Amino acid sequence: KMASKWGLKEKLAELQKMKSTLPVILGAKIRNFSMDAFRKQGWTDSGFERWKPRKYKKKDEGRAILVKRGKLKRSIKVRSANWTRVIVGSYGIPYASVHNYGSRKMPKRTFLDKSQRLERELKGMIEGQFLRHLKK
Repeated sequence: KMASKWGLKEKLAELQKMKSTLPVILGAKIRNFSMDAFRKQGWTDSGFERWKPRKYKKKDEGRAILVKRGKLKRSIKVRSANWTRVIVGSYGIPYASVHNYGSRKMPKRTFLDKSQRLERELKGMIEGQFLRHLKK
């Protein structure tokens, strides 16, 4: 009788449902955070770090860095999202990691990596989801 009085069965069912919905929500958040890097033209970790400008400015004046036809940006996908792991990456673009991590000639222009800001936002989302499902 106590379990039904506090709605424990319902709360457990809510948490069980959250096991499948939360990873999808977090995956979308990570993907959007990466997309924001293209919009802001830089990466946010503990603070914002603007991407280095192009060497040859005249050639592509007025065009956003790392965006020509938008293929790289569109390649960022949630590969899988389950309770134990959420994987977001750039798929089908061989030059993606060179841009993201840099190389001897190419400056590092991060669009997908660890981020203190993202971590904080994800933690907040997780807590929010737990509280929302437990209050029902």
